[in-house]
Amino acid sequence: MLFPWINGGFTIELTQKDKIGFDARTGKRETKGTFTTEASEWSSPGKDTINYRNENTFQRFGPYHLFSFDYEHKFEKPGNNFILRANYSHKNEGYYSKTERFDSLICTAGWERKQESNLGLTNVEINYNLPFAKDNQFEVGGGMRYDDGRHSDSLFILDTTINKYQVHLLYCHQTYYLKRNRWAYSTISGAWGKFKGKIGLRTEFWEQRLIAQYEGDTYPLKMIDFFPSLHLSYQLPKEQQMMASYSRRINRPLIQLLYPYLFWSDPRTRTQGNPNLYPASIHSFEIGYFLPIKESRVSTEIFYRLTDNASDFIASVDSGQIMITSPRNVGSSYALGAEIRFDLNLFKWWRLTLGGEMFNYQIRGKDLQRREFTYNGNITGSFQIGNSQIDLQGFFDGPSISAQGKRSGFSHATLTFNHQFFGRQFNIFGEVSNPFRQKWYSSSEGKEFKTEYHSESPGPTITLGLTYNFNNYRFQRRRSSEIEQELQREGAE
Repeated sequence: MLFPWINGGFTIELTQKDKIGFDARTGKRETKGTFTTEASEWSSPGKDTINYRNENTFQRFGPYHLFSFDYEHKFEKPGNNFILRANYSHKNEGYYSKTERFDSLICTAGWERKQESNLGLTNVEINYNLPFAKDNQFEVGGGMRYDDGRHSDSLFILDTTINKYQVHLLYCHQTYYLKRNRWAYSTISGAWGKFKGKIGLRTEFWEQRLIAQYEGDTYPLKMIDFFPSLHLSYQLPKEQQMMASYSRRINRPLIQLLYPYLFWSDPRTRTQGNPNLYPASIHSFEIGYFLPIKESRVSTEIFYRLTDNASDFIASVDSGQIMITSPRNVGSSYALGAEIRFDLNLFKWWRLTLGGEMFNYQIRGKDLQRREFTYNGNITGSFQIGNSQIDLQGFFDGPSISAQGKRSGFSHATLTFNHQFFGRQFNIFGEVSNPFRQKWYSSSEGKEFKTEYHSESPGPTITLGLTYNFNNYRFQRRRSSEIEQELQREGAE
């Protein structure tokens, strides 16, 4: 993997009450890989078994650019301010994969897939905060987000008679899409004796349009959604606290899941988007308890989450024994469980956080009812010695179910090291990700098919770097990382 990038920015205080900031980040992403699969095919009834080997290569590449602007004006009253944030990001991303099938040393079939994505994202937000009375706060804001993109996909099949790849028009597509989201929100918070509360409402107007260029089809979608929230707390003796909350969220599908045609995945599987896939609506109820213990603290929580229009990938087998997988709304899902978290300050130089949850998970829909009791845990540790810091992050994710299958548990860990010198202007850092080889499996079952996948991680990934800080500038990593995650989520496969 290769991720060369450069970032920078500046902050200017125009007056004692006005401040502007600008951040920029540009880079190039490139990932390459190879893997081999051994396969056997047979039918029942029947006696013949076909053994073959697939050799696969893939490459993902392309530049990206991020630009952010901030403006803040502070009024006379403390906490009374106006904030404007705007950012723009753009990326071009390509994806190339090649699969060749061998019988002994002879190449008997081959497939090449080429994808290209072009994505632009513009986001503008405003926020106004007004404290009033005592310990009360009024907040109002709004914003808009515009996404424009283009995605193309082509498949080429090896003609073994001339040993050249020829285009396969059935799997050649080009899609344009537009996404528009405008929102407004308001919250009021206050304190009444030992009670504290915050109530809010957010309204979104969502527009989406997909245009399948070669087919000439258009898929529009318009929605208005309301997202209420309520948070309450009660102060107990010795700084203990009880909390309760309700919120509604929405989980909109990635644009790739909406493309309305078949995509070639491998010789035996295809994927197909679903332009009629609805967003998932999530209702979350939580009751919590907080207990401080000297410099440490313990928090517990009981939660219930209801998801309407839950979606999952549903597989089927066609007459040619090709498996086709497509996202669909399968019904509703329910999660009822408990969570506990320990934040431990063991020494001045050692902080440790341990957490875990267990819950009962159900999926219910038409002719569908599945249930699983599962659990997960995480650990975060930080060791600070002088100008050096070592951080440990790890998690374990327990077994899970889907509409048609299940997955075993798996874990992951990351160890990072940072050392600052020359007045903290230079910083050398290193990271070891996934130091232990992991194995896990998943399976699915439906009408006329059953699949099993056994996976193994290759081992550790090591990263080394050196940074230089000009004039004690602090880059706004939070906003840039959020934008960068959007770029990584939407693009080529």
